[in-house]
Formats: sequence, structure tokens, C-alpha cells
Amino acid sequence: MINRKRKLIAATGQQKRKARLRELLEARDFETLQKWTAEDHYVLRGLTGLLFDRNNYRCWQAVEGLGYATEVQATKDLEKIRRLLRSQFWNMNDESGNVGWFSAEAIGEMLHGAPVLIDEFAGMIPHFFKEEPFERGAHWAVARVAQLRPDFYKSSMPTISQSLNEEDPYIRMYTIWALAAIGPMFVKGTIRELIDDSTECEYYDFETGQMVATTVGAEARKALGE
Repeated sequence: MINRKRKLIAATGQQKRKARLRELLEARDFETLQKWTAEDHYVLRGLTGLLFDRNNYRCWQAVEGLGYATEVQATKDLEKIRRLLRSQFWNMNDESGNVGWFSAEAIGEMLHGAPVLIDEFAGMIPHFFKEEPFERGAHWAVARVAQLRPDFYKSSMPTISQSLNEEDPYIRMYTIWALAAIGPMFVKGTIRELIDDSTECEYYDFETGQMVATTVGAEARKALGE
């Protein structure tokens, strides 16, 4: 009876903290989120739990929150971030029993929040370019990491460039982002053939917290400065 009562109390506490996390993400109150992270390591675990929401927009909010929370936790306990990154890679493994639909995006954003770990973990992301259902997320994560470390993926350019020919328009769009981040020399002659691609996509804008409608061609022209 006592153990059951304790479990009920713990479950209620988790529900309240989950609701509070949702409130902060909706309000984009990342300052409060970071302060809470500094006081309670549950925040990171709670945010990874929100990655399983059936609403993709909410998942993107959780991804964004993970970046802010990771930034704080990395200054306190970098090993905790390593463990969390490993767990996300594990969720992309068939043997895990879970399907980490947004695990690749979470990895990319956590590395963005803790760039000191890029050399250690970012090289594994392209391995999921052909692993369903992580293809989109892996390409997004590479583009996100390349924003901070454009040098890191230069040696992977042949592999990354091939993704411009993928049927999935989101993969083409994220590949454009990655190439643009890595440098102009990798853009010209590869992205130009996509400037007339009118396939519609939408992406989560980290500046506004909103989903933005675009086309593959529009992103190609943006990358080319046109």
C-alpha cells in the first residue's frame, strides 16, 4: 500500500512538471526553463519525453527547449548530456523497442546547445541518412550542426550532396541548408538545379517558434543569395 501511494505521488508530480514544461514551451519562456534546468535535472528527461507527442509542432517545441536546457546542463554535468545523447541514438536502433521519431532532431539541437560534444557525436548522424524513419531528422541535424561547425562535414560532402536527388522534398531542403552552412563553394553548381523546384514544405522557425511555409526552390534561391 505504501509503495503504491508513493508511485501515485510520483506520477502526479511528473504530470505537474510535464504540464509546467508545456506551459514554458508554449510561452517560449526559455529563461525560466534554463533556471529550472539548473535546479532540477528532471527538465532534460521531461523534454525528451515530450518528443513522443503525436503533434509534430509540440515535438519541435520540445526540440527547441532541449537546446536551451542542454546549454545549461553542459556547464554543470557534461556526462549527463553524453548519456542523454547516447539514449537518443539508442532510440534510433531497432533493438531499443522504441521509435524515437524526433531523436535525430533532438541530437542535432543538443549538440547545438553543447558544441563541445560535436566532435564526439556528430559524425554518427549521417549514418541515419538512409534509415527509416530518421532520414529527415538526420539531414536536419546535420544542417543544424553545420551552422556552428561548417568545417565538420566538409569531408562528408559527397554523401551529403547526393541527398539533393532524394524524392523527399524535406530532405532536399535540409540538404540545401547544410550545403549553404558548409560554404559557398559547395553551393554553386549543386543547388542551382533546384531553384525551380516548387514542392511545398514547412519548417519550424527557431526565431519565432512558428511553422513557416516555403518551397524547395525558395530555399535554394535563398542559399544562392537570389
